[in-house]
Amino acid sequence: MRRLAISAGHYLERPGAKVSFKQNGKRITLIEHELACQVIEELYLILVADGYSVFETPRTPLSEKVRFINSLPALDLALEVHFNAGPPGAEGTETIYFSEEGEKLAWAMMSGLMARLPFANRGAKKDETILRNGEPFISYFLRRTYPPAVLVEVCFLTNPGDRSFLLSRSAFYEIASALKQGIDEYYLTLEKDEVKEWTRLSSLS
Repeated sequence: MRRLAISAGHYLERPGAKVSFKQNGKRITLIEHELACQVIEELYLILVADGYSVFETPRTPLSEKVRFINSLPALDLALEVHFNAGPPGAEGTETIYFSEEGEKLAWAMMSGLMARLPFANRGAKKDETILRNGEPFISYFLRRTYPPAVLVEVCFLTNPGDRSFLLSRSAFYEIASALKQGIDEYYLTLEKDEVKEWTRLSSLS
């Protein structure tokens, strides 16, 4: 059975990026953790409907999320959803990985995201190649979870074009569907790798 863990980035007391702006005379505030929770709720429903065995992490500090994931046997992957922040000109979607298998997962996720969402493609990046406050980003989530893991930065809350999509009625369903497509593509790569290995072993016998 296809088994995976999904997580909304951050938690209530430390909710991540927060952006407030006016649109049509109305003050709108977007909070990263709240948005990630909406995406995860949609994704859970879509995955379960297609037969996946899905485990949602508790909405608690990161170390507790990682312990929860590592307590689950035979997981194929772990995914955490985030929303980015930066200068107003920064835009687009990126995925972040650490391990070799995580890289395969990250590129599969990018494929699904780019197929369905209107954001710029920032690619898949190894965590330590990303600078945060001038220092390499060393991801606790990516490096401490047992299964292959990926962080998805859906878009930039600080970019007016990116965040305008989030205000559309179907935004969270579309994001969740894009994530589902990426997950499906990753499982296809696993199946292809299994066939290649079976073929290799057959040729040796």
